[in-house]
Amino acid sequence: MKLWVVRQEHMKEDIDTIDRAMGGDGTDLHMEHFDHVRPDANKTSAEQLEERKSHLSKHMSHGGLRNLCRVLCNEIQIYKQLMRRAEQNFLQDPDGRPHNDFAKNTIAELEVKCPREVQTNKACDPVIPSNLKAANEAATADIAAQNAHMKLRVKYAKHQMEQSQK
Repeated sequence: MKLWVVRQEHMKEDIDTIDRAMGGDGTDLHMEHFDHVRPDANKTSAEQLEERKSHLSKHMSHGGLRNLCRVLCNEIQIYKQLMRRAEQNFLQDPDGRPHNDFAKNTIAELEVKCPREVQTNKACDPVIPSNLKAANEAATADIAAQNAHMKLRVKYAKHQMEQSQK
């Protein structure tokens, strides 16, 4: 089974590559059908990628990005596997050299944002911040206390009913 990968941040390039690999010329692609991708003809993919990074840094703090990476750690592991298995890794460049930088370059781009998650090759630890863990423990204790109180109220109500029937 062949796995072709189309990355959102490199959509036009990936679709062109796949089209050429399947016998097309990679020129008759109608990108206007992809509303979320509006490539700027005056900018390279690298320039557009830098623009997106800048946009991300303006709207998300470093701590927020670090937390997002931690939460998405298992998904990042799957993403890395997909990138390494993609058919694009086995293509040749127009000059005949192996086009084996596909996964390496893609993973390197991700490593800039999520270095710890990219460098690990194992399942990620569940993300439970200590304050969330403490709040969960307090809520569990509160629920247990409420249940105990409710049991006492039921027991008292039964006792009252038995007393009234005598």
